[in-house]
Amino acid sequence: MAVTAADIAQKLGVSRQSVSKVLVGGKSNVRVSESLATRVRAVADELGYRPDTAARMISTGRRGSIDLLMSTEAGASVLYSGVIRGIQDGLIEHDVQLTVSRLPDTKLTDADYVPKILREQSADGILVNYTHLVPPDLPALLKKHRIPAIWLNTKRDARCVYPDEVDAFARGTQHLIDLGHKRIAFYLTSEHGHFSEADRRQGYEHAMHQAGLTPQVQFAGAAPRFVCDANPLEDDRLARALAWLKSPDRPTAVVAYAQIDTTLLAYAAAQLGLELGKDLSLVGVSEDEGVNHLGAPLTQLVTPRRQVGRSGVEMLLRQIEEPDRRDSSLAVEVPLMIGHSTASPTGVA
Repeated sequence: MAVTAADIAQKLGVSRQSVSKVLVGGKSNVRVSESLATRVRAVADELGYRPDTAARMISTGRRGSIDLLMSTEAGASVLYSGVIRGIQDGLIEHDVQLTVSRLPDTKLTDADYVPKILREQSADGILVNYTHLVPPDLPALLKKHRIPAIWLNTKRDARCVYPDEVDAFARGTQHLIDLGHKRIAFYLTSEHGHFSEADRRQGYEHAMHQAGLTPQVQFAGAAPRFVCDANPLEDDRLARALAWLKSPDRPTAVVAYAQIDTTLLAYAAAQLGLELGKDLSLVGVSEDEGVNHLGAPLTQLVTPRRQVGRSGVEMLLRQIEEPDRRDSSLAVEVPLMIGHSTASPTGVA
């Protein structure tokens, strides 16, 4: 039989309201001394008390949980492990639970369809993890139902958290310029439809223009919009990279768009006997903090996935406490880790 606040109150000889104030909280005007609060918690531990979520909701108006909203559409809700770890960090710190919902995007065009997460008070707020192909009606639907919502890894006017890609790629490019490189290319092998494509390219081109250099954008991908849509038997990205690096006018340095491009270029360079940091400088990207996918200390921009997840939770909890609050967007700084894949070009001091 579950232990209740009344059981603890009876054992201590105090009112149930006093015990509930300590264990559940809420807006009650009952005052409890720190001494009594300590005794209540001790007896609660002794008896194996577990809080009643329903009672807490009645008392505080909160469920103590947030929802991670994702898409059922393939490729629309990319979720990195670092983001999950960051969300978990925030949940643990604030003693909040997480539920996960996936929306059938095709139903969002139906005027009579309202997702369960919106029509029922099953969570205090929502972390929206739509990174691609955002349904046009989704932002309006969230706004209509007035549930606190923060967007992750998506660039919007307000209430969103994302990596500061423009600044990051400007710094990565500037690092190569400071080393003396003048022929620096921006390399990508696939179009993802994500804001980072435009922002990363913008940062690269900004640094190049500021230095009076001519940008060189090298797109070496196949027709499919997403890499996962491509037929592996028709994937010629490695052949394209090899042909590009063999050309006599190849650049002395490259800024890769994504982790997959970093790996591809490093492998292609090795196939051709080109030593990174000597024959070719490479600023790559790591999408997973603390993970070295190539077994070599490359110069890389490390996407702060964990901080994005944690900051999303913190921003959402502030939004829950102040529903009318209008948080501006938060751009999280992307660290540049200097490794062995970048050096001055041959013949430059």
